[in-house]
Amino acid sequence: MEALRDQDAVIQAAVYGSNSPYGASDSEKVVRCIIDAVKEVQAARSRKLRPIRLWVMSGQVLMDIPAYKGKIEGDVFPIHPEHYKNYDFLQKDAKDVDWSLLCPGKIDAGEVRVLLYQIH
Repeated sequence: MEALRDQDAVIQAAVYGSNSPYGASDSEKVVRCIIDAVKEVQAARSRKLRPIRLWVMSGQVLMDIPAYKGKIEGDVFPIHPEHYKNYDFLQKDAKDVDWSLLCPGKIDAGEVRVLLYQIH
C-alpha cells in the first residue's frame, strides 16, 4: 500500500481472464486486493487531496450489445465469469472509490497507427 500513498491514479490490468470453463484466473482476488488497498489508502489520506482514481481492466463480455437494451455480450456467450463478479464487487463494495471499468474488445495484431490531434 505504500506504493499507492502518493498516487493520483491506479490502473489494474494485472491478470488474464480464465477462458472458462477451461481454465481459472486469480482476477477476483487481485481486483479485490487492489480495491481494498485503494480504499484503505484513501481513508488515511487528507480530505484536501483528490481521491485516487481507479481504472479496472475488464473484458468485452461486459460491453453492451447494440440494439438489445440491458443486455451484455456475456448474456449471449458466458465466458470469463470473474468479470461479472469484479463488476458486482465494484458496484456494491467500492462506492467510496472513484472507479471506472475499461472493457476493450478484441485486439488483433496489425499495422500500427498513431493518431495525433492538435488542440487549439
